[in-house]
Amino acid sequence: MDQTLKSIELNNFLNHPHFKVDLQPGINSITGDNDKGKSAILTAISWVYDGKPSGDTVEPWTGEKHTFVKLSFVDGLIITRHRKKGKNWYEINDRKLESIGNSVPDEITKALNLSDINFQGQANNLWPMQLTDGQFSKLINKYSNLEEAHIKLKQLISEEKKQREQLELNKTTLKSALEKIESLKWVYEAQGMVDSAHVIQRTIDDFDRKHTETQAILKTIQETALRHSENKKVVDVFSKKMKSARGTCDEIQKIETKSEQIKDICSQIKQINARLRGKAKIQRASKELKQARLLISEYSELTNGIENTESKLKSIKSVNSRIKLYNKDMETIKKQIAEIRKNLPEVCPLCKMTIIREGDL
Repeated sequence: MDQTLKSIELNNFLNHPHFKVDLQPGINSITGDNDKGKSAILTAISWVYDGKPSGDTVEPWTGEKHTFVKLSFVDGLIITRHRKKGKNWYEINDRKLESIGNSVPDEITKALNLSDINFQGQANNLWPMQLTDGQFSKLINKYSNLEEAHIKLKQLISEEKKQREQLELNKTTLKSALEKIESLKWVYEAQGMVDSAHVIQRTIDDFDRKHTETQAILKTIQETALRHSENKKVVDVFSKKMKSARGTCDEIQKIETKSEQIKDICSQIKQINARLRGKAKIQRASKELKQARLLISEYSELTNGIENTESKLKSIKSVNSRIKLYNKDMETIKKQIAEIRKNLPEVCPLCKMTIIREGDL
């Protein structure tokens, strides 16, 4: 949208019964003899913008009862202020807006988007040449939001400090976790020995079961032989069973041989138990193994935290670079203003008034 002023129309306003001027793109200059209404044009714009001057001071003694000022813009926007018989109202593109007293509707103020800084009176010092360096810097800060940038920079510096402190804390915690993991390496070795001991114990239990079953068979054979010793037929049967039993005895001898091996295994188990210092130490080792796994998980989370912190530090460095560019642009602007002040003439070529410099105030 182009809100450049296109034309100004005055009716029954100060010393203008009716006047309309079409403005050209760029800078427009209105010249004429004194008391011909040049300043009245600027006053008319101010009258629409902030209701000043108030009352009926803008109405001349011409007998005309209706006063209005119409401002037309390049983008098609038309704003008109009316005054008739002491009553004020506005129109924006032919839509009427009521006005109480000299108040300006918010919709009009927002549409015009003007402030006192847009108006320069005849007797006013040239703006912003009358400002001191400090005042000019504050003005630049206000309209370029540098103050907000400085506040953001302070916040980022504070955040950077917190992140660095958190980073150091994370490194310390990580170092402690690594040392703890290193001290628990023997737990993995102990776990392997425990698993081997369990396998050996299961083998021993299996041999014990088979040995018990063999002893029960032998006991049954012996009882049968005693009951049928007088019966030859039974003896023959017994002889056959004895042959079978001999095979069983051979198996028993094999089992006894394996029992010797089992004794050796039991000796090894006793040595393992001696190294682990009993069942209580095995349980304690299992608990520390779980703690080691938790530490490994915390180590992974700390690593992710460090990566996030490094990413934030990169963002902070990028903002610092932009702030340095803003400061460099400020120095350039100040130098340009100083050069403009230096080259100003002592007398205005348009109004022939003496230009007041900062040193003359």
